[in-house]
Amino acid sequence: MKRYSRAELVTFLRRVDALLTKREVLEVVGGAAAVLKYGASAPTRDIDTWNRVPKAVQDAVDAIGAMGQGVPLAPAGVAEIPNDAELRFKTVSIGLKKLVVRVPDRYDLALSKTIRGYDNDLQVIKEVHEKKPLSLKRLVTLFETEMDGMVTKDKRALRLNVAVLVATLFGDEEGEKVALRWGVAVPRIKKR
Repeated sequence: MKRYSRAELVTFLRRVDALLTKREVLEVVGGAAAVLKYGASAPTRDIDTWNRVPKAVQDAVDAIGAMGQGVPLAPAGVAEIPNDAELRFKTVSIGLKKLVVRVPDRYDLALSKTIRGYDNDLQVIKEVHEKKPLSLKRLVTLFETEMDGMVTKDKRALRLNVAVLVATLFGDEEGEKVALRWGVAVPRIKKR
């Protein structure tokens, strides 16, 4: 499956913007959000949205796709973000006139990408962190106040995934502290 760079995503969104007749809002999550707003370099396979795709946007996406210049864009099949994350969404500035692209703030994005616990998601968040460091205290507090109570298949797995994120970003010692506090296995991250 094709992967799209930031330049390709921006070009595509500008094409969508050019076809719109009025202001439309698109809330982008996942890898595309990390690439568009926070400088992640890993190409993405699609643009996942948090909200329903407005009809005018979908019509533009379909028209561009019919010309062979599309990028898959649809509501995320599975996505969870911290409570009230929509209140913290940030606008992506890429020279659009009618299309407003909004993404979760860095902390909400980091936590949402951590839920699955996939290595590639952790690497994207690590890259975002390396470009502009996240605060350990804010990350842990946001998880504990807005995500730890989420309904999930396995609360321990969610806590472990966040402990792994903490260890990945801030070192094994910090990962161990939160793991012990949350009663989960202590992660040990191999240095790359």
